[in-house]
Amino acid sequence: MCARCHQQNRVEVTRGRQIRDQSLLATSDAKAERIFSVLSDGGEVFMPMQETFFATRFGQLRDRFGINWMILREHGPHLRENAKGGQGSIPRTR
Repeated sequence: MCARCHQQNRVEVTRGRQIRDQSLLATSDAKAERIFSVLSDGGEVFMPMQETFFATRFGQLRDRFGINWMILREHGPHLRENAKGGQGSIPRTR
């Protein structure tokens, strides 16, 4: 699986090389929804985008090229904004 695949880490798909499953961790609910919508166009949805116990948004699909995807936006204290408005910081506890 691949999390946060970037341009420089792009994999070229060629005959004889099979990519089975990919996982993408989105940075917002809106981005997760948009990515899911684009990838599912012409593909097959296994689990519609929805909230789960481990993510604010999660969905599974196979795109039109036959690649399986898991798109998610995790939730938890490590993703909450801190009091100063920053993102991705761990809140302090006493």
